[in-house]
Amino acid sequence: MRNVIEEFCQEIKVDYFIYLYNKGNSLSFPKCCKLSADIITSFLKMVCDDRFKYICTTRVNAYNHAWTYYKDQQEEFIIDFTNLQYTNSNSELIRQGKFSVEELRMILVKEKVVFDPEETYMYITYNWMYPKEQKCFGILEKFSGSLSKNSFMEYLEQSYERKLQKIKMYARVSYQMALVLIKFQKIETAYITCKNTLELLSKAGSLHQIPELWECMGNCIEIFAEKNFALKEQGIACFQRSYYLYLVKNQVEEAKKIKIHLEEEYQWECIK
Repeated sequence: MRNVIEEFCQEIKVDYFIYLYNKGNSLSFPKCCKLSADIITSFLKMVCDDRFKYICTTRVNAYNHAWTYYKDQQEEFIIDFTNLQYTNSNSELIRQGKFSVEELRMILVKEKVVFDPEETYMYITYNWMYPKEQKCFGILEKFSGSLSKNSFMEYLEQSYERKLQKIKMYARVSYQMALVLIKFQKIETAYITCKNTLELLSKAGSLHQIPELWECMGNCIEIFAEKNFALKEQGIACFQRSYYLYLVKNQVEEAKKIKIHLEEEYQWECIK
């Protein structure tokens, strides 16, 4: 299996790198590990072997990473198209978009993407962060393809757009549900809804609706803190995350409202 997969990855490698680089997202290539691993794992599950797994670390309050994992009775290996963010000296310049596509091709053509587990940075660093198998968003109900570059590139556009649509819809519905739950005093259920949605969005590498969800979770904790003052700092932390994420997304008016709330209620001073 590994030899076949290495040949396939070698064939698609540079074009896939360029695709991720051009698409861009809130994290930016090569730090788009969740997006990359989801797509590759989904494709290999559909056209090759269901034993391919999408793995993501799950430790709370830590920088997470994701990759594709395969194991049978004879072989065990990892596929990671974003391992270069730890090993390539140009990774930060790549993330900042400092290279043309042709320059990028020259840099990335030598990158390795299929590894023995102990070869990779995440094997050493991330084992303590509770890596677990996650659901793939890129699985298509109707897709007949083969383990080839043409088939993969055809799948890529379908998978990317479908994943974004599903994530955005889920996040939007969850946020609206949480607002309704708060209105009807179902504060704990609203809090859990926000928390679970934020965890899913984090694993998917999406910022969609995230500042709103952090704000909503802050509102829930603020209500809890009326009876348990020890929770006050958690609520402040949620509002702070919401504030800075609103700024990242250039939602200035929403950020201003959060800033005023923090200043008036908690005497918070913004870090410039």
